[in-house]
Amino acid sequence: MSPTRSTHPRPLWCLLLFLFTHPLGAFEPGPVQDAYALGMGGAGIAVAGGTHSVFLNPAGTARSSTPLLQVGFGFSHSGDLRLDTSVLYPFRDGTVFSLSQGSDLPSSPVGSTLVAASVGLPLDSSRDLFLGLNMKHLSLSADLGGGPERGSGFGLDLGVAYDLRRPEGTLASFALTLLDLASQLRFDNNQERSLSRRAVLGAAYLGIPETRLEVDYSLVEKSAVSPLEDRLRIGAERFFADRFFSARAGLDGAFNRDVRLAVGFGYHPDRPFELCYAFQAALNDPTLLHSVAFIWRFDEPGPGQANAPTPVKGSSPEILLAKLPPSIPVGRPISPLPLRKVTIKSDPPYLSPASPKNKVVLTFPEGAPPETSKWRLDIQGPGGSVVRSLEGTGSLPASLLWDGRSLAGKAVQDAKYDLVLKTFDPTGKILSDDKGSVEVLSSRPKFALLAGETSFSTRGARGLRSEAGFSVEPGGPWEVATWEFEVTEPSSGRKVHQRSGKGSLPKGLRWNGRGGKDAVGEGAYLARLTAVDQAGNPLRSDSVRLTIDNTAPKVSFRPGKVLVDTAGGESFKFSVDAEDLSGIQVWKAEFLLPSGEVAGRLEGKGTPAAQVAWDGRSPAGTMVAPGSLVMVTFQAQDRAGNRTQTLPSSLQVDFKPTSAGGQMTLSLTTVRFAEKSAELDEAARQQLSSSASSIRQYLEKSVLVVKGYAVEGEAEDTVLLSHQRAAQVKDFLVRTLGVPASSVHAVGHSVQKASDGQTAPSSQEGQRKAVVTLTTQP
Repeated sequence: MSPTRSTHPRPLWCLLLFLFTHPLGAFEPGPVQDAYALGMGGAGIAVAGGTHSVFLNPAGTARSSTPLLQVGFGFSHSGDLRLDTSVLYPFRDGTVFSLSQGSDLPSSPVGSTLVAASVGLPLDSSRDLFLGLNMKHLSLSADLGGGPERGSGFGLDLGVAYDLRRPEGTLASFALTLLDLASQLRFDNNQERSLSRRAVLGAAYLGIPETRLEVDYSLVEKSAVSPLEDRLRIGAERFFADRFFSARAGLDGAFNRDVRLAVGFGYHPDRPFELCYAFQAALNDPTLLHSVAFIWRFDEPGPGQANAPTPVKGSSPEILLAKLPPSIPVGRPISPLPLRKVTIKSDPPYLSPASPKNKVVLTFPEGAPPETSKWRLDIQGPGGSVVRSLEGTGSLPASLLWDGRSLAGKAVQDAKYDLVLKTFDPTGKILSDDKGSVEVLSSRPKFALLAGETSFSTRGARGLRSEAGFSVEPGGPWEVATWEFEVTEPSSGRKVHQRSGKGSLPKGLRWNGRGGKDAVGEGAYLARLTAVDQAGNPLRSDSVRLTIDNTAPKVSFRPGKVLVDTAGGESFKFSVDAEDLSGIQVWKAEFLLPSGEVAGRLEGKGTPAAQVAWDGRSPAGTMVAPGSLVMVTFQAQDRAGNRTQTLPSSLQVDFKPTSAGGQMTLSLTTVRFAEKSAELDEAARQQLSSSASSIRQYLEKSVLVVKGYAVEGEAEDTVLLSHQRAAQVKDFLVRTLGVPASSVHAVGHSVQKASDGQTAPSSQEGQRKAVVTLTTQP
């Protein structure tokens, strides 16, 4: 089908054929038309449906409800041929996908192949508004003046369509198609050609029975090299013999120089196929174009056929059911007249078989088409399965009732159900096909109020948790009729806080411990969320226990022994007593050397054990050095964030010389200290100097140990005072003897006990002392 100067109708990317009559600068395609569109003179973007609408307006594909296969064949008297194929598949959600291919096989050595992937979908539940998109790819060979060149490129079409439907019939349809939004071809010689963008406006009038009139106006983006002109296309279609046959006529380019006339015919029986034929003639060109299209439907049996569900008696007294007589066969064109409109209203839009709202009333505010003689209402669950069908003869009742039960009388599962209503005229022809919905909601088993932290403080101090936060587990849709959040005192049941709302459950809730403007007192409280869903089911969460705690934990951390030989395998053991209103969340005992280095750490979550022990190891696993003085503190934090810490207390790691055969221990001297003092007086220094001179010869193989003591009650921390006294003696001996500090060890023994192996002095003055011993090593 090679075009002449009049540019015969071609598929929307058909670029060949222009070379026979146009120069290179006039590189533009003609309109895309199959046999249906050709018979309408190229007009049809508002009413075409199924595979007929792929290249006219992809939005029209969304009118399809069954899979389709189309094969088209075109030819001209000059010997040019064209072959088209299309496959279309609709999904249950209304989305329709199709894949199309068209190839021109002209008599000259140029040709093209167009592949288009299309998607169409309804934009509203009543299927009045549609959107469609074409993604196209064209590959072709063309003579650009120096011989045949191969080229290819991508393009994009976008279309929308709207049907103005009423119960008495569809009055009109409107459409807009934007063609070649981004279409550009690149050839082997690196030449590029862009196609002019086009906008096509279309309107159809359908007020005349079995007739539709279409007017399309194409606006072209003007350029210096484009041969395309704005065009007005007019088409008409009339159905005969119960839509088994149709005739079409069209005028393309009413005000252009290359006016074209077209005539078409269609055969579409009540069977899964359709056959279309059309031819077109130009007033100034004797060439005729012919096109034939065959379409096959892979549809399910239609209304009134043998496998339709048997009508059953419904629960509504308004329903007068009767078995439908066999339907009169009616033709089924792929692009039928748009259906009429029937609005379905469900009051309420939710129901629950177990609630007071266990029935819904279905009404039709705008009524049904006046010639309705039969109707059918299918209640479809997820996946399109029919759970209940209601049928009747005569006019559509004013209202219907549904109790949320299936054909077998059982309550249906929770889900959203489609209400699919179809009406028929006396001949069995479908008048309307509309959809509403109703949602079944049973009482929710997982409705819950979830709390993060359930303890907090109302003091507002920095670092404290100042409120309780909650999240909601709806157990179903978030939409409810009403909800209420309340906090009460467990003992009296008095409400101290309340909040309510409508429409939708809150995603989160918070309470800062206030009842009005004033903070409530410390203690336990109960929080609960209640609601009534849109089906009337009462919802109630379990109570969440809250604790308001403004007081820091009370703790006691007491060591069993303050002097322990960790090197010998002993451990420091502590008695722990911790009390708190909200409970201990975390605790930590930290052991520090005088330098600030961490010697050890004990920590845990929850209430600590009644007794804990430290084996003298650091967090890194190293053992604390014998003779070390360690300061320990105990910290605790409750669940409200209140913190407490004990005052530092001292612990002494004991030092004991290595036991070996032949060693000898001598008590060299004892020095006295003033009350509460760790300073050496002059007499003590002279005494230490005298003793030091007698032991110099033994120092190379000896260890000096200084044991410090204090009087009970002499200081708040007698371990610290006794260690300081021993350390003073150690420092003096190190300076006097000139030995390394590692050879002299200071150990604070706190208060002298009989277990020390010595007889306790009778006077307190005798206990304020430091004893120097020397142990020889063999």
